[in-house]
Amino acid sequence: MLSSEKCIIITMLLCIAGALFPSLYKKSWINAGKIAFGFGFLASLAAILGSIISLSSSQSTPLTLFAYEKLGFSLKLHVDELSAVFVLLISVITIPALLFCIRYMEHYKNQNPGWFYFNLFLFLFAMYGLVTTTDMMYF
Repeated sequence: MLSSEKCIIITMLLCIAGALFPSLYKKSWINAGKIAFGFGFLASLAAILGSIISLSSSQSTPLTLFAYEKLGFSLKLHVDELSAVFVLLISVITIPALLFCIRYMEHYKNQNPGWFYFNLFLFLFAMYGLVTTTDMMYF
């Protein structure tokens, strides 16, 4: 069964893909923007689905991705009601921001679009990780 934590993992993987694939278009801001918008839109849909699953279910258990027992911390993702609201907020803001970037970033024709979208999706990845992690050692 698809849990809210698995939806967030899918979202974060799509953010990584969104950071890498637009860099293939070194000169075309429009093509890079369309690819980035596609990955951002899919990531937002997965995050919204995870938030809906979390808000509609009464119980959710943290998902442990890996643990480092020697130091006593582990990377766990957990989507409770509060983090689901923040994930929804991030997702709803991401879609129009990426849509706006497609045309606006044409003003920077001399710049590499891959670098901009890499940083943008890395920031989105970190925001999703920040609001869903249970151990702040990682984010």
